[in-house]
Amino acid sequence: MQQFGVAFRHAPRRWRILLITACLGLVYGAAGTFGAEPPGQTNVERKPRAAKRQVSPPPSLRADVRLVLTPVTVTDLFGAPVSGLPAETFQLFEEGVEQDIRYFSSDEGPVSLGIVFDASRSMTGKLERSRAAVTRFCYAAAPDDEFFLIEFNDTPRVLFNFTSDPAYIEKAAMGITPRNWTALFDAVYMAIAQMKNARHSRKALLILSDGGDNRSRYSEREMRTFVREGDVSIYSIGLFGGKFLQRHESLLRRLSDETGGTFYQVEDVADLPEVVATINETIRRQYVLGHVSANAEDDGAYRKIEVRLRTPPAGQRLRASWRTGYYAPDTR
Repeated sequence: MQQFGVAFRHAPRRWRILLITACLGLVYGAAGTFGAEPPGQTNVERKPRAAKRQVSPPPSLRADVRLVLTPVTVTDLFGAPVSGLPAETFQLFEEGVEQDIRYFSSDEGPVSLGIVFDASRSMTGKLERSRAAVTRFCYAAAPDDEFFLIEFNDTPRVLFNFTSDPAYIEKAAMGITPRNWTALFDAVYMAIAQMKNARHSRKALLILSDGGDNRSRYSEREMRTFVREGDVSIYSIGLFGGKFLQRHESLLRRLSDETGGTFYQVEDVADLPEVVATINETIRRQYVLGHVSANAEDDGAYRKIEVRLRTPPAGQRLRASWRTGYYAPDTR
């Protein structure tokens, strides 16, 4: 090796340059060989990545498109849910301006369900049948549904967090004992907050109460604002008798109407099982309408929505309930 070095130093300059160039070619050639993929696997990793870059996402999923989803419940004169209506039946208006319905669904899918149970003193004498109705509601649900249970009197409490096993809800409901006052607003506020942990996009609350609020920290106005932001359909049952006043009925009815749910008035607790069965069916027969607002302003304003039934089946008088508005994004 030493003799090669001496000969290299005494060789003509032109030969030394040629020798260096040849050596560099050998080095880079070897590096390319060692870094190449094994035979039969050339570009295995690269091709899928290139393909993904070339695929455009569906228009409804583009980052610059804000699809507003509005759940709609359609019932007949007797309060029974009506299914099978085509997309052409519906018209959707935002602040009085008709919108193009870009998405329509009437498929049954899994639901995240919250049960808000009145455990105040006025429920004495109605508790057993009410508990049985809640249990029936859960056992009639689909296998992929999930539930949570909140009781409220002076304060609301989560008795059981999200579960798909109705046996846990049944066991938790057995511990409910009527006492004290009624913090309905706080209970609804807690339930909407709890829904942030839901697994499913379809979310609904079932409120069962026989009285109005007389103990909450939150006001009715604060609670209703929070409900508007929650994207949750509220189905409520008003158990009449005792101290259930007209104002309390109006409150539950407004909560349901504003969120696309339904209010049910029950004069006799013996009718509860039938009403609960109707609610269970109604939740699963909701329509979902999607639109991209013609108003592109991101001003954070509350925008009112109206849904009309354009061509109901002949001879049928139908009633539509829908989430009556939403808050626009605020980028100011």
